[in-house]
Parts: sequence; structure tokens; C-alpha cells
Amino acid sequence: MAVIDQGFDINHPEIRDAVVGAIACTRVMPSGAACDTTTSMLNNTGDPHGTYVAQIIAGKTVGYTEDAALLLGKATDLYVSEIAAATNWALDSGARIVNYSLYPMFEVDPYMRTAYDNAVNKGAALIMAAGNKAISLSNYAYSYPSLFSNADYTGISLLAGAGLASGGTYVLQSFSNYPGADTTIQSRFLVALTPVNVIEADGSTIATFNGTSASAPVISAALTSLLAQWPHLTPQQSTGILLDTADRTFSGYDPFYFGQGVLDAERALQPVGVTALPTGNQVGGASYSVAGTRFVLPAAFGDAASSLSLDAAMFDSYGRDYSFNLASQLGQTDFWKTAGQHWMGLLAGDTREHRDSGLFTKTSFDQQGGLTQSYADFTPGDGHRLSLMRTRGRSLENEAAPVQMLSLTGNGALGAYDWLDRVGVAWQLNGKARLDARTTRATAPSGGISSDASAWRHETRLSFEPDASTSISVGLALTQESGAAMGTSGTGAFALNQSFSQATTFRLRHDLGRRWAAFGSAEIGTMKVAGETLLTDISNVMTSEWAAGIAWQGDDRSFGLALSQPLRVDHARASFNLPVGRLADGTVLRQSRSVSLTPTGQQLNLELAYRQRWVGAGGRHSALGLHMVYAHDVGHVAGARALTLMGSHRYHW
Repeated sequence: MAVIDQGFDINHPEIRDAVVGAIACTRVMPSGAACDTTTSMLNNTGDPHGTYVAQIIAGKTVGYTEDAALLLGKATDLYVSEIAAATNWALDSGARIVNYSLYPMFEVDPYMRTAYDNAVNKGAALIMAAGNKAISLSNYAYSYPSLFSNADYTGISLLAGAGLASGGTYVLQSFSNYPGADTTIQSRFLVALTPVNVIEADGSTIATFNGTSASAPVISAALTSLLAQWPHLTPQQSTGILLDTADRTFSGYDPFYFGQGVLDAERALQPVGVTALPTGNQVGGASYSVAGTRFVLPAAFGDAASSLSLDAAMFDSYGRDYSFNLASQLGQTDFWKTAGQHWMGLLAGDTREHRDSGLFTKTSFDQQGGLTQSYADFTPGDGHRLSLMRTRGRSLENEAAPVQMLSLTGNGALGAYDWLDRVGVAWQLNGKARLDARTTRATAPSGGISSDASAWRHETRLSFEPDASTSISVGLALTQESGAAMGTSGTGAFALNQSFSQATTFRLRHDLGRRWAAFGSAEIGTMKVAGETLLTDISNVMTSEWAAGIAWQGDDRSFGLALSQPLRVDHARASFNLPVGRLADGTVLRQSRSVSLTPTGQQLNLELAYRQRWVGAGGRHSALGLHMVYAHDVGHVAGARALTLMGSHRYHW
């Protein structure tokens, strides 16, 4: 950070530790300048102007930034040859920013043309005081070409005006020059608030320093903080950020006087534009927006993501990297809310059954009359059977339960899908054994999860009936999903490719006599999920689901009691390929992370169900349904509890 001024006290306690280089340049006749690094030549001959400017940038107690290493260039008599020589020395010494609290630096004479060309070539920003004559710079009488007639110079330069906070808004200081009508000057004009506190020569007395000479180093300090954190920024980008983030919302803002507005140094450090997550190796390459990256984990994962920490970097439109917790883009399914709404729909719906020789059909509707399930079972009489079913995923029932239990419906890997279309065949092997095979096609809804997500599930099951009162079946299920896992999709950088799971299934039903029956079911499986970008995969997934209960069925009444665990991920690990930063050349730094996705709790449902039917004359009939469900560790969240009481009364005439 270079300051070109009329002299400096480099031993002043405010700045001496920040100075890394200094030079004094004196005009040499007939043209040119000679520069000397002798300390005594740097003194500001009794005028603290240059020392104050340096303090505003890097003063130990009054400085606006702690990031500046000062290069101080003294132009002894403020001749342009001296200023140009000091500028070239600073640029050759590595200055990224040059502060000119001098006037008028926007005139480009032959000496400064060489210096400004050097700044363009070396990629340095130029911050210039606008001047204290209270005039419009659009009407300034130039003796030399204007800096604003050269696009290369304009793109790396800022003009600093002086403003004042007054009455809840900002006003331009009465002495400050202003842009006027010229839109090019307006586009590079920025106001900083003055006066500014400085420390006098004794090292302790506080004084105030005013003018555009004070506003320029305030802007230079803000630019220094930007480059210290993001050294890849070009002068066009860094000055553009200050202009883009300037405050233009205050009452009385007019570009005629304020240009692009009042400097907002804090906002300049915040992301500009859409923040993105790069998926390639270069900033500015392939990426997904942070807002468009989301993955609400399936209910089986419970609260596995609630305490995750995935330190990553997101990038703004200027390629600046910002640390944030990528796990904030992982969500948790509200199991109880979703289940409760579904259960109410089931209770308010209607089911119609029809039996005929070799044919059984069952059709269910929701409370609006919309189809929720259609089932047909054909038995031709040769020991074989063909079944067809179309059902909502949330309406899929547990086949082991002889009566409807709300807590046993809509569970399983396909429960989140909108529609399931299933075809099944069964072969009676002998009097006690039967082989079943079926295939299910699952499709996603138009909303909620990706409409492109789908799944195939293939099941084979062998059933035994060792006696007339007992049925036992074991089976194998293979499920392959495209763009989803357990019916849930990710978006953006959390998009999923496919998932594959296999499970062993078990079902039992035993007639206890007197119309009582015991039942049980279990499904133990594994799963592997492949991601597409930042989410590499979810592996080592172990899942379980089970239910057990008793039921009684009369002619017009039924009763059920069931204890169950809905589908749960007992163990899983997710692997991520995270962007964590960048290099100056735009290379994205990446880090691999593996985290556990195991929920803290194990949901257990205890349900008591009762149904009663009445049949009257003329086809009139009614039905009463009562269900009580108590859930422990709701949503597989440790310590969560819930109790639901639901009732329905349906009357037909």
C-alpha cells in the first residue's frame, strides 16, 4: 500500500511498525527527478499531512486496517516529475494500491502517463482525492488530457469525495468537489465520511483531519482489506466491489454529487451476487448456486444432519471465497407432520371391495374422492395368481397386519413416492409352499422431489404354511432408484445419481383362535447412494424396519394393537468432496470429508385401533374408526415424544 505525499514522520509511533519502505524524490532540472532513501530526506518539513494520511490507513490505534504494509513516497515540492518517480518506485516495490491525497491527479501529463501505464501493467489501483474546491469535476478546466478519457486508467482509479453523516442521512461536505453530469466520472466517484481522528506528533494527542485528503485513505484502507483477504482480485475487480456495495439507499442520494454512493466497507467484505459452489477445479467454471443446493434427508435418517459440520467455501460473483457450513443445506423430514396429514387422509377416505369367483378387487379414495389405491387379484384356479396394483406410496399397507393400522402404512423405501405401479405373480408349489415374485415401478410427484426421480423394486418371496393357522414367509428385495434415495432427491451440488439397496424380508401371521391373530414383519437391508458432485456417496448404510402386534376381527368390529419401528438408518457414512478455498490463479482447493449419518434416536410406535360398522335399511351404513398412536423418539430423534388421537365417522346413504 503506497502513499505518495509531501513528507512523512516515519518514526511516528502510529505508523513506524507498518512502514516497509520509503523514498524521497526531488525534481532535477531541466526535467525528471532524483530519489533518495535517506531517512532525513523523508521528513515532512513541519506539515503532518502525509503522516496523517498514512495513519488513517495503517495507524496502530486510529488506522482503518491492520492489513497494510506501507510504502511511503515523498514528492518534495509536489512536482509531477517527483510524484511520477515516487509512484514508479512504489509500483516497482510491489504496491497494489497507490493513494494520492493530492490534487488534481486526474490530469495526465507526460510524467504521470508513464506512471499510470506502469500501474495498468502491474495491476495496481489508484485512489485520488477529488479536491476541496466545491466544484463540479465535469466542468473542470483541464490543462492536460483527462484520466477519464482513457478506459485503462479509468478502470483502475477511484475519485474520493468527502461526506458527512447528518440527520439520519448523508450530505456532501461543503468543500468537496463532486462528479457533476459526466457519467464516466460518476461511475468512478465514491464518497467516504470525514473528518477522521489522527494522532499528533507527540504520539498521544488526538486531532481531526478533514478534506478529501482524509476520505481517500479511508477508501484505500477498505481496498487494502479486500486485497489482503482476496489477493487474486484485479484493480478493476477490487474497485468495482467498493462501487457495487456503496450505499445508495439514503435520502438525498444523487449521482451528480455522490457518484456511486457512500463507502460501505463492511458490506464490501460480504458476498456480491449469487454465491456458488464450484464443482470443477477452477473458480468461474461449472458450479451450482448455494440457494439451489438442498437435500432433505429421508425420514429414515432422522436428525442425522442436525449437528453436522461441513466446513466448505462458497464463491461470490468476484470469485471471493467465504467459509460456511455446507451442512446447513441438509434438511430433516418432519416425520410426524407428514404422517399425521397422511393418516387423516386415510381415515377420511373410503374403501370398496368386491369378491367374485377367482377375482378380488379393492379400491380406495381420499376425502375428495381422488383415487389412492386400486388393487385386483386374479386366481384362475390352477394354483397360480396374478395381481395388479396402483397405489399412493403413503397408502401402501403392511401385508402382515390383518386390520388397518395407521402407523404401519406408508413406511418403507418407496413410501415417499407419489405413485406405485405393481405387478405380481404367485405359484403354488405344493400344499404348503408358495413362491411370489413382483415388480414395482415408483414415480415421483411433480412437486416435492425431482419429477425425474423414479425407482424399480423387485421382490421374491417364499411362503410356508406348516399348519392351517400359521403362515411364514422370507424374501429378498432389490431396489434401484434414479436421482433419489428412499424417494428423496437432492438439488444442485447435492444432486443424486442413483441408489441401490437390497433387503431380506420376513413376515409371520399366526391364528390364535377365537378370531384373534398375531402378526409380525421385518426388513433388514443395506443401501449405497451415489452422488453427482459435492456429495460423493452415502455408503455402509444399514437399514431396519419391523412391526409386531395382535388383532381381533369380528363380523362388524375389529381391534388391533401394534408396536413398530418405521424404516430407520441404523448406520451410514456420507462422503463429500468439498471446496475449501482457492489459489491466486483460480485453482479451487478441495478436501474430502466423511461423516456419520446415523440418527440419535429410534422411533417406536405403539398403536391401538378400533373400528365398528353399522348396516341399515336401504343401503345405508356407517363406520366409526378410532386410533391412538404414541411415538417414542419421533422421527428417530432422541427424546422426542408425540401422542395422536384420531377418530372418524363415515355415513353412506
